[in-house]
Amino acid sequence: GDKIKAIMIVWQGGMESGNAVADLLSGKVSPSGRLADTIIKDYNDFPSAKDFDGKIFNNYSEDIYVGYRYFETFKKDAVLYPFGYGLSYAKFEYSNLKVNKIDDTTFEVSYDIKNVSNIDAKEVSQVYVRDIFSMVFREEKSLKGFSKDLIEAGKTKRVSIVLDKHAFAYYYVNNDEYYVENGKFEIMVGASSRDIYLSKTITIELDDNEQHSIY
Repeated sequence: GDKIKAIMIVWQGGMESGNAVADLLSGKVSPSGRLADTIIKDYNDFPSAKDFDGKIFNNYSEDIYVGYRYFETFKKDAVLYPFGYGLSYAKFEYSNLKVNKIDDTTFEVSYDIKNVSNIDAKEVSQVYVRDIFSMVFREEKSLKGFSKDLIEAGKTKRVSIVLDKHAFAYYYVNNDEYYVENGKFEIMVGASSRDIYLSKTITIELDDNEQHSIY
């Protein structure tokens, strides 16, 4: 809660983890790790909690809503620390989002990150995609790209990430195929699944069909 200002999670650090932790705590290096999971307030808020550790079998009930996909879609208030979250000794500002169309289902996402502090540090920026209106159940947002960049104090770096057809596709169980729908998609850029600083809406228009098999 509000009683602890920072927590350092050292998972699977290996034999040099002690030296790495010392560098971080002393300020020799700025932390730049990000959570690969969602940390929630109560275990029972996990959708799998009621089905896990069964004596006879475990029922896989989450469907596509695993991890942050579930909490961002259905239970935002249950989250203590969101997926992709992490602290730094530096502060960063995001700006100037551009989304350039390369072909019908490929887009280049570019944006500026400025280090507004007096310490060199790495920032992990993340690109999420939301299908604004879908014919099937889809998560609120899904991570489709990220970049870890060293940005010197007071400097600005232009980051570019290419999203291809796989970033917009979903798996259609009935036909055993992946599809991309015609329609609008929101491109979101931020520092975690919850800390979104920039967004822009794009439109995919392939032909008169509502959905298109890609493989």
